[in-house]
Amino acid sequence: MNKKVALVTGGSQGIGLATVKKFAEKGYVVVIGDVKKEQAQKIAEHLTSIGNTVDSIFCDVSKETSIKEMIDYVIKTYGRLDIAVNNAGIHQTPHINITDMPESQYDSITGINLKGVWACMKHEIPVILQSGAGAIVNVSSIGGVVGTAGESVYTATKHGIIGMTKASALEYARRGVRINAVCPGAIYTPMGDTLLKSAPGLEETLEATIPLGRLGEAKEIAEAIYWLASPKSSYVVGHSLVVDGGITIQ
Repeated sequence: MNKKVALVTGGSQGIGLATVKKFAEKGYVVVIGDVKKEQAQKIAEHLTSIGNTVDSIFCDVSKETSIKEMIDYVIKTYGRLDIAVNNAGIHQTPHINITDMPESQYDSITGINLKGVWACMKHEIPVILQSGAGAIVNVSSIGGVVGTAGESVYTATKHGIIGMTKASALEYARRGVRINAVCPGAIYTPMGDTLLKSAPGLEETLEATIPLGRLGEAKEIAEAIYWLASPKSSYVVGHSLVVDGGITIQ
């Protein structure tokens, strides 16, 4: 396998799908790891039918065994892994104060958003090292750099991703694996749309608050992810790139 291989978790929609398309456009073999098995498979088949090489496999990132099976499949099928984008995640909806959150919801959010990134990197890094060198991009959020009322646990997981990114980047930088994070702001995605629909008037409020005066597009985050994974960012290590239209600089 001469082509480089990129793995994108949560690649069947939103930022993940835009990222899959970006890497495929750049000539990568792309594997989608997603809990939405049929949706991911249809996307892979469509993108392959128009000249790309895109594959998919079921993966529940809250379960380490599922992640190991995904990585084993990538290596068995393609023989290498060069880029990993750990994008799978869920939001905290509806907004709920910390004292009202049931333990089951806490476990679900942390299990997918934080444990999932940990387990993905645990199994991705060894095979990237076997391939020689590579890069990992973890998808955090502006929720990783600021706090939002009603999103305490989601915010904690996204802060945690940034901390984990910094620490793991220090562990593997000298061994040829660059690890960074991207922190999207308010983006038009299926997950973002659900949040907007749950709070009438939120979209207009955000547009009035964001210095650019608009929400972002998934493809804009995909461009940032691709840059962080590419040789053009070869001196960038352990960084969390905020892409939010300026909302967090105010």
